[in-house]
Amino acid sequence: VNTDEGQLCIDLYVIVGYGTKIPEVALNVMEKVKYTIEKITGLKVAKVNVNIQGVKGEGR
Repeated sequence: VNTDEGQLCIDLYVIVGYGTKIPEVALNVMEKVKYTIEKITGLKVAKVNVNIQGVKGEGR
């Protein structure tokens, strides 16, 4: 988490399950994290970066 002029920039690193729709999951995570952080802290979230570090499960 970094701050820039009172706004938060959040970097997340996740591993998703095999067969997961990665773009859909990443978008949902970004929206939910932004909403929750803003609601709880009252701080503005400028951006949430979701970095997919790998895929876990079948197909390997």
